[in-house]
Amino acid sequence: MSKTIFITGAGSGLGKGAALGLAEKGHRVIAPVETAPQVTALREDAKAAESNLKYSKWILKTRRTLLKCLITILIYLWPMPL
Repeated sequence: MSKTIFITGAGSGLGKGAALGLAEKGHRVIAPVETAPQVTALREDAKAAESNLKYSKWILKTRRTLLKCLITILIYLWPMPL
């Protein structure tokens, strides 16, 4: 059964490995990272693995970025047809 998983720190190290590994096993993974180069590297790795990985640059220091993060997660979890 496929699950939706949110992994912080997916830009490098253990978080990146966990995100890519779980996505390769068929899970939908939401993987926020802190810098643009991390987004680029994660995008390339996800494309090479043909995985179901949602990635973007999120720095959760303000209410606005936190709200954007929550909206993205909700849209990804419950996509609604237009």
